[in-house]
Amino acid sequence: MTDNSEYWLVPGDEPGYYTREPDGVSGMTVSALADFCGTQQPVITNILNRIRDSDPISNSLEDYLKPYAGKDWRLISNDPEGRKVIIDELCQAITEYYAFDARQYDGQVVARNNFRVIAKAGMRLFIWTKTGYRPSDSTKAETKATRGAYWYKRISLALSDTEKPLQAGYFCVYVEMMRFFGELEMRLGYVVDDINLETEEYIVPDISIGKCFNSWLRDEDRTIPKELSRKIRKQFLGSEDIVDFRAAADNKSGYRPAGANNNELSMYNHVYPEESHGDNNIHPANSYPNKYKSIFHYYLEEHYIPERCFPYIKKRDPQGIEQLKQTLDVMSDKAKAALSGTLVGRFIRGLLPPSK
Repeated sequence: MTDNSEYWLVPGDEPGYYTREPDGVSGMTVSALADFCGTQQPVITNILNRIRDSDPISNSLEDYLKPYAGKDWRLISNDPEGRKVIIDELCQAITEYYAFDARQYDGQVVARNNFRVIAKAGMRLFIWTKTGYRPSDSTKAETKATRGAYWYKRISLALSDTEKPLQAGYFCVYVEMMRFFGELEMRLGYVVDDINLETEEYIVPDISIGKCFNSWLRDEDRTIPKELSRKIRKQFLGSEDIVDFRAAADNKSGYRPAGANNNELSMYNHVYPEESHGDNNIHPANSYPNKYKSIFHYYLEEHYIPERCFPYIKKRDPQGIEQLKQTLDVMSDKAKAALSGTLVGRFIRGLLPPSK
């Protein structure tokens, strides 16, 4: 663990804004955040205390506040004045709360206008503009500081194309998987980045899931008995027949015609952030008729997440998985027991104690 003496605060031109050197993590004082939200300092203090005192699992906080439940929200540093600075991620979540979910109050328009500004780039980058912080090319500070913003940016961009958008009556694997990753973040504070910027290896398994799902529908997944696969297809699709979405291909074995169900797919343009894909950030992707959505959810929850997802992500983001273990280590046995019955529990079941 890094000694706090290695961290110091750099103040911004405006009072109440700080960036921590050398990693670029930023934040605001309570009074600055109150002004940012158009409210009073005691109001912000109350919600911070409510977040800090909430149980990480069984709490009634809004979804975007849940990752911070039961945690210390202060930005740790060696600041000699002991300033209480609220970490930027929570500043953004609290601003969203006062902008849209809090009861109406006179200053709410301030919170809404400010949230629209920071939503474009993320709170940390916004505060960097206040403090003048610029990450060094020789460090990984920018990587650490923009992970969350990168993930949310991809969520907002994914279906933003207007030339070839996702059509009504179809679903895409990425959006369906978002439900799980959102739960993983809300319950354990673990954001699965789109890409590991150190290895440049993609982490989010949307393409991998589609391939595995298609293989399973063709009875080619050796980890699942064919008898079970046929039974499930009969249950969800009304027939035991295999489903083959593959496109035509010409490979070493010769020409393979398109699968019988390939014509059921609809292509849409999936938009990726330019940070990872450059100018070539719009890629055609498959979407599936909604009649396959229920059987896809079954495969995702009963097979992919419990069996394949954890080793896939662990290989690509070992540091993130290690942090996930540390989060679990400080959780109560009661919280772990409650977690074991969730979709997240299936993902991390190898990290949880065996049920008695």
